[in-house]
Amino acid sequence: MLRKAYEYKKRRKAKLFRNIGILLFFCVLLIGMVLGMIIPLRPTVSDQEKRELTKFPKIQEVSFLDGEYFKQVDAWYADTYPFRDELLAGNQAIKSLYGLHTEQIHGSVTGGDEIPDVIDGGSTTEIPSSGGDNGSEDPQNEENTPVQTSEADGETVSETEESTEAESSEPETIGEADIPNAGGVVADELKPQVQGSVYQDGSKAYALYYFSKNAADIYINAVANMTSKLDQTATVYNMLVPNSSNIQLSDEKIQELAISDARKATDYYYKSINNISGNKTKTIPIYDTLMQHKDEYIYFNTDHHWTALGAYYAYTDWAKVKGVNAHSLDQFEKMQFPGFLGSFYSTLQSEELKNNPDTIDAYVPMGTNTMEFTQTDGQTLKWDIINDVSNYKEGVKYSCFVAGDNPYSKIENPTITDGSSCVVIKESFGNAFIPFLVDHYQTIHIIDYRYYKENITSFVKENGIQDVLFVNNLDAISDVEMMNRLASIL
Repeated sequence: MLRKAYEYKKRRKAKLFRNIGILLFFCVLLIGMVLGMIIPLRPTVSDQEKRELTKFPKIQEVSFLDGEYFKQVDAWYADTYPFRDELLAGNQAIKSLYGLHTEQIHGSVTGGDEIPDVIDGGSTTEIPSSGGDNGSEDPQNEENTPVQTSEADGETVSETEESTEAESSEPETIGEADIPNAGGVVADELKPQVQGSVYQDGSKAYALYYFSKNAADIYINAVANMTSKLDQTATVYNMLVPNSSNIQLSDEKIQELAISDARKATDYYYKSINNISGNKTKTIPIYDTLMQHKDEYIYFNTDHHWTALGAYYAYTDWAKVKGVNAHSLDQFEKMQFPGFLGSFYSTLQSEELKNNPDTIDAYVPMGTNTMEFTQTDGQTLKWDIINDVSNYKEGVKYSCFVAGDNPYSKIENPTITDGSSCVVIKESFGNAFIPFLVDHYQTIHIIDYRYYKENITSFVKENGIQDVLFVNNLDAISDVEMMNRLASIL
C-alpha cells in the first residue's frame, strides 16, 4: 500500500515538473514573440558585422501575389530581431566552449585560378577579359557605361545614377560631438570589409588570397588603357598590396590553405600592364619590403587591413620610384587608438580575437591635418586627415585615416605652393597610406572607385593633375563585378 502511494506521489511530482517545464517553454516563446514585435527595439545596423540590416519590404502587387513579399518580411524579422548582436555574440561564446580549437577557417578553401607566366616586353595586345569595355576613345561618354559581371554571374548591373553635387560650395564644418561614433558619416561603419575566406590561428586572423584571372585582366586592361589615354598628361603609378596571409604565414601553411602566390600574381599584374602600356605605368614593388618586415606589426590581428607601419614601408618604396625623399617616422606626430576590434572579429566573433584587440598607430602629416570629403549623398564636410577616434566604437576605429571610405575627398597642403597634385584611386587599404603622401603634394584628390560615379580620366585632364596613383589590395581587386565598376569609370 505504501509502495503504491509512493509511486502515485512520484508520478504526480513528475507530471507537475513536466507541466511547469511546458509552461516555462511557452512563456519564453511568448516573451520572444512580444519582444520581436516591439518595433523601436529593432536595430537598423549591425555594429558587429558593420552593415545595414534588412529593411521592411514595400508591398508590390507581383511580389505580394507570388509569396515573395512574405519571404522578405521573414528575412527582415530575422535580421533585425532586438538584441541581435548580443544574441550572436552569446551563441559564439557558447560555441567557443566546445573542445579545443586553436585554428578555424571562415569560408571555403578552394584555391585560385592558375597565374599565367608573363615575359617582359611580351605581347602588347589587350588581354581578353570577361567584361568591361575599356577601350572607348571618348572618356567623356563613359559615365553611364554598363557594368557587367562575369558570364558565370549571369546578370548585368547598370550604373546610370548621376553624381550628386553638394548643395553649397562652402563645406560644412562639424565636430566629433556632432556625430558620435561616426554614425552614418564613415562608410566603413556600415559596409562589410571581408568578403572572402578568413583563417584564424589563436589570437590572430588572416585574409586568404585567391587569384581571379577574369578580375585581374579587367584591372590590367583598365589601368593600362588609362595610362595610354593620359600619355603626356599624367604619370600613372600602380601599387598592389598583398594580404597578411601571404606575408606572415609559413610556406607550409600557405600551401595547406591553397593560397595563391601573391608575388607571382603581382608580377602578372605589373608585367601585363606594362606590356600593354609600353612600360609607361610606374609599378611600385612593395612585396619584398613587406617580407623583410614580416615579423613586425604591419598587419592587424583582428582586421584585414595593414597597419600604418606597413603602409609606411610601402610609402618608402613609392618615394624611391617617385624620386623624392621619404620622411622618417619620427618626423610625424604619432596618435594611438587602442581597443580596435576589426573585420575579422566582426566575422568570426571569436573570444580569442576579442581578448587580443589591436592598437592603431596613426601619423599626422606635418603640413596640414585638414581635409574635405564628399559623402554619397553629395554633402561635403571638413574633417581631420588623422581624426581622433578614441571614443568611437571598437569596430570603426580604422576610420581615423582620411575619414574612412567616401566617394571623393580632397587635401590641400598650404605649405606647398608648386601646383603639384595627385589622384589616389583606392579601396580601404589606401586609407592608411594616404597621410604619408600629404607632405609631397599641394593637392591630393582621393577617389574610392566603389562609390565614385564620374569619369576619372576626364577628371585628371580637366584638373591638370600630374600623378595618378592606384593603391589596392590584391584580394579587393579579385572581384569581377567591382573591377568592371572600376573599368567603367576609368
